[in-house]
Amino acid sequence: MKKVGILSIFLIVANMSCAQWGKKVKGNGEVVTIERITGDYDGVSVGGWFDVVLVSGKEGSVSLKGEENLLEYIITEVKDGKLVVKVEKGINLQPSSWKSG
Repeated sequence: MKKVGILSIFLIVANMSCAQWGKKVKGNGEVVTIERITGDYDGVSVGGWFDVVLVSGKEGSVSLKGEENLLEYIITEVKDGKLVVKVEKGINLQPSSWKSG
Protein backbone atom coordinates (compact mmCIF):
# COMPACT_ATOMS: atom_id res chain seq x y z
CA MET A 1 0.00 0.00 0.00
CA LYS A 2 2.88 2.34 0.82
CA LYS A 3 4.33 1.78 -2.67
CA VAL A 4 1.00 2.72 -4.27
CA GLY A 5 0.92 5.99 -2.30
CA ILE A 6 4.49 6.88 -3.29
CA LEU A 7 3.81 5.97 -6.92
CA SER A 8 0.64 8.10 -6.90
CA ILE A 9 2.52 11.12 -5.54
CA PHE A 10 5.26 10.64 -8.14
CA LEU A 11 2.73 10.46 -10.98
CA ILE A 12 0.92 13.59 -9.76
CA VAL A 13 4.18 15.58 -9.55
CA ALA A 14 5.32 14.31 -12.96
CA ASN A 15 1.97 15.24 -14.50
CA MET A 16 2.08 18.75 -13.02
CA SER A 17 5.60 19.36 -14.30
CA CYS A 18 4.60 18.33 -17.83
CA ALA A 19 2.90 21.72 -18.19
CA GLN A 20 6.37 23.29 -18.05
CA TRP A 21 7.60 21.18 -20.96
CA GLY A 22 5.38 22.81 -23.57
CA LYS A 23 6.63 25.22 -26.19
CA LYS A 24 7.83 28.42 -24.48
CA VAL A 25 7.17 31.63 -26.42
CA LYS A 26 8.83 34.84 -25.21
CA GLY A 27 7.19 38.16 -26.02
CA ASN A 28 8.90 40.47 -28.51
CA GLY A 29 7.98 43.69 -26.65
CA GLU A 30 5.79 45.07 -29.47
CA VAL A 31 2.38 45.74 -27.90
CA VAL A 32 -0.50 45.81 -30.38
CA THR A 33 -4.29 45.69 -30.25
CA ILE A 34 -6.21 43.35 -32.53
CA GLU A 35 -9.92 42.78 -33.10
CA ARG A 36 -11.48 39.33 -33.40
CA ILE A 37 -14.99 38.46 -34.53
CA THR A 38 -17.08 36.31 -32.17
CA GLY A 39 -20.56 34.89 -31.99
CA ASP A 40 -23.12 36.04 -29.43
CA TYR A 41 -22.46 35.07 -25.81
CA ASP A 42 -24.03 35.50 -22.37
CA GLY A 43 -20.97 34.90 -20.17
CA VAL A 44 -17.19 34.95 -20.12
CA SER A 45 -14.79 32.17 -19.10
CA VAL A 46 -11.11 33.04 -18.75
CA GLY A 47 -8.39 30.42 -18.43
CA GLY A 48 -5.12 32.05 -17.45
CA TRP A 49 -3.69 35.33 -16.19
CA PHE A 50 -5.60 37.68 -18.46
CA ASP A 51 -6.92 41.10 -17.47
CA VAL A 52 -10.50 41.38 -18.74
CA VAL A 53 -12.35 44.67 -19.20
CA LEU A 54 -16.06 44.33 -19.93
CA VAL A 55 -17.75 47.22 -21.71
CA SER A 56 -21.34 47.60 -22.77
CA GLY A 57 -21.99 47.47 -26.46
CA LYS A 58 -22.86 45.21 -29.32
CA GLU A 59 -21.55 41.66 -29.17
CA GLY A 60 -19.70 40.19 -32.08
CA SER A 61 -16.12 41.31 -31.58
CA VAL A 62 -13.43 41.42 -28.91
CA SER A 63 -10.24 43.48 -28.65
CA LEU A 64 -7.03 41.82 -27.54
CA LYS A 65 -4.06 43.88 -26.42
CA GLY A 66 -0.70 42.23 -25.94
CA GLU A 67 2.65 41.47 -27.45
CA GLU A 68 2.33 40.87 -31.16
CA ASN A 69 3.93 37.43 -31.28
CA LEU A 70 1.99 36.15 -28.24
CA LEU A 71 -1.51 37.06 -29.42
CA GLU A 72 -1.56 34.30 -32.04
CA TYR A 73 -1.54 31.74 -29.20
CA ILE A 74 -4.58 33.25 -27.43
CA ILE A 75 -7.78 31.40 -28.28
CA THR A 76 -11.07 33.29 -28.28
CA GLU A 77 -14.13 31.17 -29.03
CA VAL A 78 -17.77 30.95 -28.03
CA LYS A 79 -18.78 27.63 -26.42
CA ASP A 80 -22.19 26.93 -24.92
CA GLY A 81 -23.06 30.63 -24.90
CA LYS A 82 -19.82 31.70 -23.17
CA LEU A 83 -16.88 33.59 -24.58
CA VAL A 84 -13.83 31.47 -23.75
CA VAL A 85 -10.40 33.14 -23.60
CA LYS A 86 -7.42 30.84 -23.06
CA VAL A 87 -3.91 30.00 -24.18
CA GLU A 88 -3.42 27.32 -26.81
CA LYS A 89 -2.75 23.92 -25.21
CA GLY A 90 0.94 23.07 -24.83
CA ILE A 91 2.07 26.70 -25.09
CA ASN A 92 3.77 28.61 -22.26
CA LEU A 93 3.69 32.35 -22.87
CA GLN A 94 6.34 34.57 -21.30
CA PRO A 95 5.72 38.31 -21.74
CA SER A 96 8.92 40.33 -22.14
CA SER A 97 8.05 42.33 -19.02
CA TRP A 98 8.35 39.19 -16.83
CA LYS A 99 11.65 38.76 -15.04
CA SER A 100 13.16 35.29 -15.28
CA GLY A 101 14.31 33.54 -12.16
